[in-house]
Amino acid sequence: MIQGNIEGIKKSTIQILDELVGKIQQQVGMIDEQTARTIWEISESVNREIILISDRKNKILSVGVGDFKSAVIPEIENQRQKGLRCVHTHPSKNPKLSKEDQTALKEFEFEVMASLVLAEEVPIVHLGILSGDESGEKIIELGPYTLEESERVDLTQYAREYRKWQKKRSGEQKDSERALLLGIDFSSGRSGMDVDSSMQELLNLTKTAGVVPVESLVQKRKDLDPKYYVGKGKLMECKSLIQIHHIDVVLVNDELSANQLRTMESLLDRKIIDRTGLILDIFAARAQSMEGKLQVELAQLKYRSSRLIGLGHVLSRTGGGIGTRGPGEKKLETDRRRIQKQINVLENKLNEIEKNRLTQRKQRKKSSIPTVALVGYTNSGKSTLFNRITTGEVLAEDKLFATLDSTTREVSRTNPYLMSDTVGFIDKLPHDLVDAFKSTLEEVLEADLVLHVVDASHPKWLEHIEVAEGVLDSIEAGDKPVIYLFNKWDAVENPEEVDMGLIRGTKVKISARTGFGIQDLYAEIDKVIFGEILKKRVEINQKDQRFRNQLFNAGVVTDERYREDKIILDLALNKENFWLYEQNKEDFLWQDITP
Repeated sequence: MIQGNIEGIKKSTIQILDELVGKIQQQVGMIDEQTARTIWEISESVNREIILISDRKNKILSVGVGDFKSAVIPEIENQRQKGLRCVHTHPSKNPKLSKEDQTALKEFEFEVMASLVLAEEVPIVHLGILSGDESGEKIIELGPYTLEESERVDLTQYAREYRKWQKKRSGEQKDSERALLLGIDFSSGRSGMDVDSSMQELLNLTKTAGVVPVESLVQKRKDLDPKYYVGKGKLMECKSLIQIHHIDVVLVNDELSANQLRTMESLLDRKIIDRTGLILDIFAARAQSMEGKLQVELAQLKYRSSRLIGLGHVLSRTGGGIGTRGPGEKKLETDRRRIQKQINVLENKLNEIEKNRLTQRKQRKKSSIPTVALVGYTNSGKSTLFNRITTGEVLAEDKLFATLDSTTREVSRTNPYLMSDTVGFIDKLPHDLVDAFKSTLEEVLEADLVLHVVDASHPKWLEHIEVAEGVLDSIEAGDKPVIYLFNKWDAVENPEEVDMGLIRGTKVKISARTGFGIQDLYAEIDKVIFGEILKKRVEINQKDQRFRNQLFNAGVVTDERYREDKIILDLALNKENFWLYEQNKEDFLWQDITP
């Protein structure tokens, strides 16, 4: 039995393998059976992982010995050379690649990462191979195989396809910043969206901002570290990944204080953008109208004014990339006083726009046309629904915050009403952004009805509803009549799992994309805004044009037919215009229309 410290084990292993090296280099596969049995015997006797690094010709370049928990990749002269292969033992006898194995495979870009175990006295290997597709880099796991079976795997072809994908990706992303995503798991102490969903949302935000997400780290904590956000040890792990993966920016899944921002920047020597800054950056890129641009700029300046102390040379924002859109920030030129002055200018401009908006609202009220407001989580399908109902041309994309600017259009129906599309909500929506968009969100306050659009195909739709309702409560619009629209119903895989009973109130299943359920939606809107609709048929003489014109002007006629000297009119009457029937029921022949 081999005994001693790691260096002693390593030397003894090398000595044993030197005697086998001639045979090893003649093998077709990664490792011959005798060598496999030898390193397994050593590994089992010391309860440590044994690692062999070899080239495509099976020449052993280096030998490593792990600690009691994991392996440590041994140093070789050129760790970035092509075609390196890593074979290592798993004393635990679990052949599957561990998370550490997968990380090493990516870090050193091995042609193959193979784990070795003895199962019923037969050497078995489990292979990990790098690959890539449109969704990004991934690991293909093959096996478990016997050594003979593993020889039939064309590792060279897999490596060739991976290099081809790398070349294509580098061409597409040569100008894109590379990001490390960093978050905290508060699952034991805070309510709200779970960490996996929240980090997935951060990933989507990252892609929306045009940044390439490369790595992701999550630390389980009860609360934020007041100085480092995460623990200092986790930041050191971040620093290692930054060097390995050539990271340009670290994106943090929470809002940072000025102190945390400064400390992280100093330790990591990279640009640090928190979730709030990232959302503001996306808003700056997406705002199209003058009002939208002013609102975003105001939110950015308020956000940055409290964090000037936290911005050092890395975050001077004088270059390009994420975090530089909108008003910009040149630290050497901008101080708190100048920012406050600009904030005052923007607020005055927005006040003028708000006066115009109030005038428009007063005109709408004079016309007695009801208003309906669309609200909901970002990317729930509000704009697609708005376009279908109003035949509008609002940008509708499968992206977060595809549209920011509020748009109002008339819905031309028997009982017409106005519909407004508003900005989408998101978890941890910046307070400054809510304040800046308050004038736009006041469209909801003025609405007679709120349509809360929910992405029914999203596994966290209930949490999305809670986030949106939280924002509505913050602007005191939580008591408005609401219809919940469970959108994207055509994309729901298991409809029985969508328990709409968890939500109180009127609920309608729809698909804004296909038109499914839209007629049901119309009926519910009419019921809430106009009350119960009574269908009546009236027969009048052709000489009674005055009453005919009165009915058409009221917008209640759904069908008109002529019969000799008679006019047959089908009507849809609500509580606002039911008087047309009450005052004329004795003068004309009326009958109910059966639905």
